[in-house]
Amino acid sequence: MNTETRQTIHLGINFLVSPVPPLDSSSKLRFQQSLATYGIDFSHVELKERELVVMRETSPRLEIKIAALPGAPLVQLLIVSPDPRCELGLFIKDTEAIIEAFEATWSIPNRQIISSDVTVRDLYES
Repeated sequence: MNTETRQTIHLGINFLVSPVPPLDSSSKLRFQQSLATYGIDFSHVELKERELVVMRETSPRLEIKIAALPGAPLVQLLIVSPDPRCELGLFIKDTEAIIEAFEATWSIPNRQIISSDVTVRDLYES
């Protein structure tokens, strides 16, 4: 493996949070405003029954998904940059801004992060 040929192909961070915030039209608009306030550009927003999806299709691509888990009092906050083509620092900066926007939109007392995980996928020449 040639370590100098590293190419990052996927970045993601996932949180499971309790309690579940309301996912409705008014919170969708508030979240969009919060994202804009914290400097996150996006091109598409979709509100489904128990899920809010925000996408940025320009580089670096970004997908934000807030989904209430069926049968559990938990919500998933998933932030993914497929094919990031950017420095890890830029993804971290975007993630911090998204978390701030999430907190500004749904400031729920006694919120708990139940679990979190991070995925970084790299390709190397061999």
